[in-house]
Amino acid sequence: MIHLYHLHPIVVHFPIALLSTAIGLELWAWRSDREQRRLLSSLCLRLGAAAALLAVGTGLLAEELGPHVPEAWRVMEWHERMGFGVAGLSVILAVWPWRKGWLYVSGLMVLLGFVCAAGYLGGRLVFEFGVAV
Repeated sequence: MIHLYHLHPIVVHFPIALLSTAIGLELWAWRSDREQRRLLSSLCLRLGAAAALLAVGTGLLAEELGPHVPEAWRVMEWHERMGFGVAGLSVILAVWPWRKGWLYVSGLMVLLGFVCAAGYLGGRLVFEFGVAV
């Protein structure tokens, strides 16, 4: 039986895929200076930011409705912080008016770090602590 707290692991794959694709396309466009790749990167980033907000919402729902595993709370707090970091930074970069330059690309690299950290901690919650399994 599927419960509402099972939505988070389903939804979370969309920002991971879209934001990673956006970063890859932007780096490719940055190297080759192709405007079409930059436009596609921007679209993926905006869709990924929206998906990240949805993932945060479903994560907060899962935290409230899912079975509680006290041993996992510290990891869950850091997972939540990284999720907020992904959502916040992706929204900031999605509305960033200057799409070129080292500052924007650096922001994307920091975003990739947040995505990886959140994914790692989410994996620990499932595989090490058995949260919502």
